[in-house]
Amino acid sequence: MCWLYPILHRNPASNLLVVEVAALTSADRVLDIGCGPGAAVRAAAPLVEEAVGADPSGRMLHLARRRSRGLPNVRYVQTPAHHLPFEDDLFTAVWTIHSMHHWGDEEGGISEARRVLASGGRFLVVEQIDPGKSWGVDEAGIHRITSMMRTAGFADVEWTKHRVGRADEAVIVGRG
Repeated sequence: MCWLYPILHRNPASNLLVVEVAALTSADRVLDIGCGPGAAVRAAAPLVEEAVGADPSGRMLHLARRRSRGLPNVRYVQTPAHHLPFEDDLFTAVWTIHSMHHWGDEEGGISEARRVLASGGRFLVVEQIDPGKSWGVDEAGIHRITSMMRTAGFADVEWTKHRVGRADEAVIVGRG
């Protein structure tokens, strides 16, 4: 099923949404946690100084690297969200799109996102609003994520609802 994932679970509109909401500039260094086949990394690459994808799946990273050939400011690292092998304060924008439910340690992943995020940077969590499914969030899930972000030291944590295709997406943003 792994080879089908990028076909069946593509979310190009969500990738473009996060790039837009992050308000990227040429000075940004971006980290996509749980990047899968790297679509959001590639969408950000023409706009930023560096775009990095992190994912624990070697198969997903193989696809990401293959699809990112020719993009000199893109790189990928195999790692779980709760153990990011990056320096403190390195990235100006960090995000995760539809992947937090895969994290083995959500609090640890959020804390790591805060650690690698530069002061004034932004962290975005994008999840589909879909109560009752293991991969979506409901109001309680959004509240849980915002609470974990505040506890980890993010400021100005807010969320907005966006219609993306036929689904509603929660975009939770916090500042470093």
